[in-house]
Amino acid sequence: MAPPVVAAPRLPSVPEPATLDALSDDAHLDEVALSGGVAVDLAVRGLTLTATTVTGVRLPGAALAGLEAADVVWEDCDLAGVDLTGAMLRRVELRGCRLSGAILTDLVAHDVRLVDCKADEAWCRNARIERAELAGCDLTGSDWYQARLTDVRFVGSRLDGAELSKARLAGVALHGTTLTGLRGADALRKVTIAGDQVVDVALAVFPGLGIRVDDGYLDAD
Repeated sequence: MAPPVVAAPRLPSVPEPATLDALSDDAHLDEVALSGGVAVDLAVRGLTLTATTVTGVRLPGAALAGLEAADVVWEDCDLAGVDLTGAMLRRVELRGCRLSGAILTDLVAHDVRLVDCKADEAWCRNARIERAELAGCDLTGSDWYQARLTDVRFVGSRLDGAELSKARLAGVALHGTTLTGLRGADALRKVTIAGDQVVDVALAVFPGLGIRVDDGYLDAD
């Protein structure tokens, strides 16, 4: 299976500097470089980001529901618990960001890449994601109930304890990704895995099929 072709963000060569003060209701930040700063429990509606880089900011618990972002790179940011309900992302990358407990319900995303991000317990219910790569990410306990993932590749990541019930996966690969305690493993139909993952995937799928591994019968009289 060929990896998905994820389009990279289109960024300006000389962006204008900006600070967190620029994040306000109905603001549209275009071709800016937003760097540093802390804003706890920030609440902003109608925010649009285009052709923008966001580096080293801390926005724990921020409410950014309905965010629209196109051609945006987030790097080394703390977005733990951020509310991105209904956000729309296109050509967006997140590198080394913390998204623990983030609310991504009803997210619509195309051409997205997450690298070395911590997104444990992230809430991704009903998300619609097309053409994406998640590499080296901790997604332990994340919830993908009824999500639709198309041409998405998880590489060297952790989906231990994740919820996939009623998720629809098409063109999804799980190379090097762990699945211990995965729930809703029947959603893994037609996914692509590496040869060394066969046992791990089998152990994730067997409980949903009522299959038990028990050698005890060999000792029966």
